[in-house]
Amino acid sequence: MIADRLHGWWAQVIAGQLEHRHPVHGTALRLRFDRDVLVVSGVLEHRRELTELRRQLRELSAGTGTRVRIDVAVVGGDRAEEGLLDQTIVGVFETPARAEFARRLLDTHPLVRPRSMRILGSADVSSAAARRIIPREYRDQVRDALRKGNTLLVVTVDEVHAFRARDLIDEETRSLMTMTLPPVVAS
Repeated sequence: MIADRLHGWWAQVIAGQLEHRHPVHGTALRLRFDRDVLVVSGVLEHRRELTELRRQLRELSAGTGTRVRIDVAVVGGDRAEEGLLDQTIVGVFETPARAEFARRLLDTHPLVRPRSMRILGSADVSSAAARRIIPREYRDQVRDALRKGNTLLVVTVDEVHAFRARDLIDEETRSLMTMTLPPVVAS
């Protein structure tokens, strides 16, 4: 899914349409041509994001005759923060198909890496699975959403990746509502 978006984005870029956002990094990257070289600049948070961007651009530009220069800074990237906290995000969707689309998007996204994902439907209103993964203080909201016939995607990620995961659920998948639960100590 992300690969398809990257190829579509790349086709627009080499056609000179530089205003389109990168499918993974969005507005964190800027593009311009310096003569016949595509210059990618911007700021990323983690070194692994830069490594992944280099890999993507190397694959995309292979055989196209487009030369690429990457002038991207990394401002964070302290991996020591990872692994300390988990955060659960609940996306509410009108249909099971929309929830499955969101699940596939998160599953294929190179920077999110969900620890767990579960789709809950109306049959799960009072299920043991729903009680196990949804904290008590959020169960009424979840129950109400399920009783209305909605489908939920419950995603747990490292807290470091929670903002990006929430943004994908909120902005890229047309969720009706998104709940971000407080972080908990990683298990």
